[in-house]
Amino acid sequence: MSFSTRWKRLKDNFFSFSGRTTRKEFWTFYPIYIFFAILATFLFCLLIMLAPIFIMWIVVGLYVGLSIAFGISTYALFTRRLHDVGKSGKWVFVLFILNIFTKINVIAVISVIYLVYILYLCSKKSVPDNKYGKCYEADYFFTQDN
Repeated sequence: MSFSTRWKRLKDNFFSFSGRTTRKEFWTFYPIYIFFAILATFLFCLLIMLAPIFIMWIVVGLYVGLSIAFGISTYALFTRRLHDVGKSGKWVFVLFILNIFTKINVIAVISVIYLVYILYLCSKKSVPDNKYGKCYEADYFFTQDN
């Protein structure tokens, strides 16, 4: 599957929690999400330090909006990837709840451990057709030889 095909599937399912995402799609776009999250945070901090007060509120609003949009799409990507390996997307909801309470040190550690577990689940091979949708034949054969 070409990058343009993966990109089109990502755009079509950006906020969708149903369906499936292949391992190749997940590992193509998750690092891109992380990169843009780090870049946005860096730019936000830089603009907050340098911007006048009236522009700062616009920057804060844009940052919050982008954070919400990319957060929802990241959880949707995780959910679709878990569907591809035959797991319920409800596992991602637990990660969301843990992330809300990350100010508590113990829960922050549990959240990181749980994220590693979810990433482990996301690295498994695709399964054939399941209750979450049909596995595209090309995707299934691609994931079986890795």
